[in-house]
Amino acid sequence: MWNAIFGSSEEPSPTALEVTFTLNGKQVTVGNEVVEGTSLNTYIRDVAKLKGTKFMCTEGGCGACVVAATIEHPVTKQKQTLSINSCLVPVFACHGWDIRTVEGIGNKRDGYHPVQANLAQFNGTQCGFCSPGMVMNMYSLVADGKTPTMAEVENAFGGNLCRCTGYRSILDAFKALAKDATPMMKKQCADIEDMYKICSKTGLACSGSCKKDSNFEEIVPKSVKIPAANWYKVTTLNDLFSVITSLGATVYQLSAGNTAEGVYRHYNRQFDARIDVKDVPDLRTINTSGGFTVGANVTLTEAIAAFKTQAAITGYSYLTELANHLDVVANTSVRNNYKVPGAKDIPADFRINFRKNASNPLGLLNSKATGEPALNMSIVCFFALRNALDSARKDAGDVADYYDIKLPATVETIAMTSLTDTSQFTFA
Repeated sequence: MWNAIFGSSEEPSPTALEVTFTLNGKQVTVGNEVVEGTSLNTYIRDVAKLKGTKFMCTEGGCGACVVAATIEHPVTKQKQTLSINSCLVPVFACHGWDIRTVEGIGNKRDGYHPVQANLAQFNGTQCGFCSPGMVMNMYSLVADGKTPTMAEVENAFGGNLCRCTGYRSILDAFKALAKDATPMMKKQCADIEDMYKICSKTGLACSGSCKKDSNFEEIVPKSVKIPAANWYKVTTLNDLFSVITSLGATVYQLSAGNTAEGVYRHYNRQFDARIDVKDVPDLRTINTSGGFTVGANVTLTEAIAAFKTQAAITGYSYLTELANHLDVVANTSVRNNYKVPGAKDIPADFRINFRKNASNPLGLLNSKATGEPALNMSIVCFFALRNALDSARKDAGDVADYYDIKLPATVETIAMTSLTDTSQFTFA
């Protein structure tokens, strides 16, 4: 039926009965032995017994669960390393991924990665609970030869919380790895690197021998069906339509980023089957010919980059504001997997009334619904101040992309940061 409607002639993809991925360089397979809804975080900690990766909020808001995943883009076929919230990603959605945890980039026996070494040398850890997530988030920023700026480093840590060390030492440790770090910070970084022999090919601690791991072949994304879990992975529209047809009256969910798990738990939703559609190229395409269209599976990270590029074209300058807005939605690790919301995902009425003795047992009572709105409303003041300071500094001739705002933001601090003095003020 679907082929008749859409006119597709694609051949069906070969189907596997389990998902396969690599975890810290070792190939693993997951099938019927794992129940549907098992997160990557649960698999890493309880099955692989790698306890370095932590969990806390299980909503994608604290960063304790962050790991690095090298993923092939279904359209460009390029591989890129991204920070991912392992608490939100189903383990069945990781087919073809190369996943690294904090244990997989360095340790006491084999040597530490520069990110790990810097965090320790800059005294950026205290209780250590948040450190693995911090390290893996920064590791993702510098992986694949990327060279972030200090501003990009700071912007990338909006989803990593620390409740004891304080962010100054943590950010100093990671900003020292930025391409525009100060000479003093770079010297400290160089001194640390002298203590560890780092492989120029992998960026990991040198093992003393270069050899190719021949224990497994490269994983090629393909269709997957795990009967016991009722989980399906498709890589073409043909496969998608075939699965939908085969399910008949079965209630199913199309799963892409799965970031909604932070609010709407899978065990509270009545789905009998889930279809992973994130690797369907037709849904991940950005088309700029004859207009500008963004596929339903494009992530917010990809959309932000596309909006900024398209904004340079006449008639699309408004996309700059949209990109700036999306940059403060969620955090980097969530945006790396968060798909652009569809029209039906946006409520028609934003007015909210709190009801006493509500009969709905699935009412939104977690921090995403009760804590974040108040925090977001209060932090608006800080960002408004930051925007005003940006303008003041530009007027004063400053062209630097990055500067610190010392908190608390007193009148004196604001005046000093704005690069102006009271003689320039106009009083009404």
